[in-house]
Amino acid sequence: AAATKGEVDSVLARVYDEIEKHISLDRLLGDEATGPAESRSQVDSVEEAEKLANKVRKRWGLGSQPIASVTTLLEDHDWYVIKIPDDPHVDGLAGYAEQTGRPFAVSRNVNAVDRVRLNLLHEAAHALLVNDDVKLEEKCAFRFAAAMLLPASRVYEEIGKRRSSLDFEELLFVKKKYGISIQAITIRLHDLGVITDSYKTLLFTFYSKNGFRIDEPGSDELQFQEAPVAL
Repeated sequence: AAATKGEVDSVLARVYDEIEKHISLDRLLGDEATGPAESRSQVDSVEEAEKLANKVRKRWGLGSQPIASVTTLLEDHDWYVIKIPDDPHVDGLAGYAEQTGRPFAVSRNVNAVDRVRLNLLHEAAHALLVNDDVKLEEKCAFRFAAAMLLPASRVYEEIGKRRSSLDFEELLFVKKKYGISIQAITIRLHDLGVITDSYKTLLFTFYSKNGFRIDEPGSDELQFQEAPVAL
């Protein structure tokens, strides 16, 4: 069901309250930013979003290694990271705190940590890239997040550059190593041309029949810690 204005306003009020707590603490510690920690880049295609993810990974010194904690990574680079109670009306949001210039990323506190990781980076993408086409920006944000979690070089290393079939255990192994959902991995493989349109459709049909679209295997086994700690 669509959210009412009151429901959305309630979520936003919680977010604003959390941001104010961060800003107040920054002031007490004399740690207020003098300008934006990040700048927005004009991105005109999903391929450019992928390149931006590679640049951010390099700038943040990640190489191609798995990200141990998306939350800690963002907080280490002066982002406010906020978790809100699991609310069906708001998945997340991002922006810049006017008083400090610092970016913030907000995510629903869902049980599946792989969803939290992707969601945080997806929202962060909206603070890092811009496109006047809302639908294209949404696609770019997803591509950015997936590329941050699972760089193309690691896809080719773990899976290969072209596959006609996949073993489910392979996908589960990549999920556990990189903290990204099997569904997102599948889309990633398709985006990079590793699997065909028809095979992607076949896989998602399999996921739907087995209830994996709602509750994926392996999520409760992930060891990634995604609790904000800076505040």
